[in-house]
Amino acid sequence: MHNEHHIIESEHRIIESEQHIMESEHHIMESDHHIMESEHHIMESENHIMESEHHIMESEHHIMESEHHIMEREHRIMESEHHIMEIEHHIMEIEHHIIEWKHHIMYNKHHIIEREHHIMESEHHMLESEHHIMESDHHIMYNEHHIIESEHHIIESEHHKMESEHHITYT
Repeated sequence: MHNEHHIIESEHRIIESEQHIMESEHHIMESDHHIMESEHHIMESENHIMESEHHIMESEHHIMESEHHIMEREHRIMESEHHIMEIEHHIMEIEHHIIEWKHHIMYNKHHIIEREHHIMESEHHMLESEHHIMESDHHIMYNEHHIIESEHHIIESEHHKMESEHHITYT
């Protein structure tokens, strides 16, 4: 009787142990499931990290391309500014030439005015000389008139003399 009781207790313990084993196995299975889920989450997270790293690399590539475009544009701006400076230098040279030409024009105008003044002086002298010539011509004509009058008087006087001589001869 005592032995049967031991057997029943032992069987009961075996059943409890089996139940504990089953519970433990269930916990192990649940834990395995959690581990698998966690590993899946880890893989998903790693995949997200890889995607993010890919996006970062793409963004860095875009940044590099943009920086390259910026550098190219800055280079073009510098070239354009250099051309502007060259053009401004040419404009300054042309303005300098214009000032030199204006100076020459003024100098030449001054010479023209001086020459015109000389021409006017020469014309004035010429007019004075012509006036003197006319006066001299007038004097010559006046003197020639006197000579003619004097010659006329001489002829008249000779005529009177001849008449007188004739009168003396025939008296």
